Amino acid sequence: MSENDEIPDVPDDAPPAILFRLSYRAIESHRSGYRPGDDRDRIVASMRGW
Repeated sequence: MSENDEIPDVPDDAPPAILFRLSYRAIESHRSGYRPGDDRDRIVASMRGW
């Protein structure tokens, strides 16, 4: 982790969760990664690749 990563406070009674981190997609035509302004369907499709 870098100093720019923030770890949120999580309540003790929070349900289990898995967090995925998408890297920035520098080239628009690449299928995986994230770009600002991506819609939800695009992000979900990117996550399915992993």
